[in-house]
Amino acid sequence: MTKSLNTKSAALVRRIIDFHQEKSQALSLTKLYQLLYLIDFGHYALHGKAVSALEYWRYGQELIPLGAAAYIQITFKTTNEVNEPATTYTTANNTLSDTALEVIEKTLTRLCEVSEEEIRRIIGYHHTWIFARGGKMLKIEDAVFCDFEYLEYFSHERTREDYEEDEALRRSLENSDRMKALEERLKQLSV
Repeated sequence: MTKSLNTKSAALVRRIIDFHQEKSQALSLTKLYQLLYLIDFGHYALHGKAVSALEYWRYGQELIPLGAAAYIQITFKTTNEVNEPATTYTTANNTLSDTALEVIEKTLTRLCEVSEEEIRRIIGYHHTWIFARGGKMLKIEDAVFCDFEYLEYFSHERTREDYEEDEALRRSLENSDRMKALEERLKQLSV
């Protein structure tokens, strides 16, 4: 039997799907899972609670919403095959709060056209992802230690300037010839 979602979780899934349809952007199931995670954890970092009631599991390099994956897959498949009209998302029916709608819209506006590989890179730097190695649950409480630059949330009381300096340093290290040579040498040693 397929487990159904609570109202907020279902509304969040539908909003992500509808947003991508409105923008004529492709949406894979993997990207849907990534966006669910980023919205839930970003909202938690800002407001102390997730938008949905989903829990997330790391399985290898995949992110899975535990207990609801089958329902989400059915909703995703049905919605993508049938071009249903967009749903109206308001607080009038108490489905999604104003803060949830704000986080959802900011996240989707920033990441709608971004590839799932790039989103995987963003998530890969999150403490929640790093500490879930070996197939573990991602702890939502650790979202406060992650950066959500598109939400203007920076961990450890850093500012946007601190974040941008760190990112510039990280990019320069990743792109340096010396770092590439070290990575190549490590690959050779591990073989």
